[in-house]
Amino acid sequence: AEDNDHATAIEVVHRDTPDAVPVLIVEVSDAPMSAAAVEEAGRYAAAGVAALWVIEVAARKLHTFRGPRPDADAKHGYSYQQVRASGQFALVAPLAAEIHLAQVC
Repeated sequence: AEDNDHATAIEVVHRDTPDAVPVLIVEVSDAPMSAAAVEEAGRYAAAGVAALWVIEVAARKLHTFRGPRPDADAKHGYSYQQVRASGQFALVAPLAAEIHLAQVC
């Protein structure tokens, strides 16, 4: 997926299922996170993507979206249960592995 400000950098899928929905998508953004971008995250939730990370390069932040769920009020009918913003020195745990955010920013 690609638009003017966001481009999918990494998609993580289970190795044994070639047509599987990604379990994690990581996007890198030159633009600040906006309400519209959060709304668009619902598109991944609707597709069944378990986790979405958006790295906001200029602000050195990581926005994590986890736990897709149906949401009648959301633009795409789905949203994420957990939405967080972390600074560059935060520890995050994708799929049972810890990564120091300074290693990716």
